[in-house]
Amino acid sequence: MFESNSEGAARHAARATLFVLEATTGPMGLILALVRLLLDLADEQAAADPALLAEVVRRLEVLEVPKLPGRRIPGRQAEILEYLLRRDIAALWTYPGIDEMMAARGLTPKEAAENIAELVELELVHGDPNLNHPSGLARARLHDSAYLRVGSTLLPDVPVVADCLRLMRHLGNSSDYYEYSEGIVETLAIPVTRFDLAARGLVASELIEGGGSGGEDWGTYLHLRLLPLGRRVLRGDDPFIS
Repeated sequence: MFESNSEGAARHAARATLFVLEATTGPMGLILALVRLLLDLADEQAAADPALLAEVVRRLEVLEVPKLPGRRIPGRQAEILEYLLRRDIAALWTYPGIDEMMAARGLTPKEAAENIAELVELELVHGDPNLNHPSGLARARLHDSAYLRVGSTLLPDVPVVADCLRLMRHLGNSSDYYEYSEGIVETLAIPVTRFDLAARGLVASELIEGGGSGGEDWGTYLHLRLLPLGRRVLRGDDPFIS
């Protein structure tokens, strides 16, 4: 995960498949969480000692996702997910139409329909119907859980796990019953789009709770609080779901 953006994209495209772990428990879940966090942290130090970090990558990849039980996502579906993730990181609440997505990823109506249908069954995207379109779709939107489940694999340049853990730790250290999201965004200095994806993913995983009306300065939830399962993750009693 220490290549340039173009090198990283080539590396992930060459893999051909993406393994998606469901709510993994036990030692394997903890190993995965540690791998993801270490890679995120190491990426920030890439300029310090490239040779050492290359060796860290080589050793950690022994524990990478393909060695763990999970579900395979073919390359076309991985491309769709990456496209939707990057669109959500670019701006809040922008849902590109199906024609725009097909053009961006070179999909035919049949390919779009079939691949999105499988991603819907995996609860990674929502498919909005449009019977007047050859694909039968108006658009595809990310499921709230997608950022946590596949973000760290598809977006090697984005500190997905680190963002989520920072948010959880902030809520865990709060003396208040809940925290206003706008204040958290300012304190953690996380772009609001990434903050929103992390918050939605953690809410979907029942690690935090969100409420109140959304806004452009804080995202979907006006306020957040840590839930019991989130406290267990912070203590190390349960693995973080990646």
